[in-house]
Amino acid sequence: MSWRHPFPKKTITSRFGTTKNRVTAHRGLDYAPKEGSPIPAVTGGTIQTIKWSSILGWVLVQSGWDGGKTVFIGYCHLQEKPTLKVGDRVKKSDIIGKVGNTGSASRGAHLHLTIGPKVTSVFFGVVFDPESFIDNEINA
Repeated sequence: MSWRHPFPKKTITSRFGTTKNRVTAHRGLDYAPKEGSPIPAVTGGTIQTIKWSSILGWVLVQSGWDGGKTVFIGYCHLQEKPTLKVGDRVKKSDIIGKVGNTGSASRGAHLHLTIGPKVTSVFFGVVFDPESFIDNEINA
């Protein structure tokens, strides 16, 4: 399966695991391109969840594959409810939403990207460092 970063690394504003200005370690990777920028899927997969979270705003979760294992990619703080539906298949680079500033954890327009082993990982539980994960997939 082919992977990509959704935006250039120069747009990263907060990395996984950082604690600066946070109560707990950061559970994702933040990219801050222009508000409303279209967000490309980081890999191919199937839309698993689209929901509103008071903390993460509009969230879309898609499945992806890593060496035969399913992982789940969460795209958070989306500008508006995505037009995709649960069950839709996406290819790498298909547009899944727009960069927004929704949810109480957002402090300006950005994409909060998570990757984990469960569809619920975006909300709680185990998550992986998205930057390292995607870099490893690109270089595999």
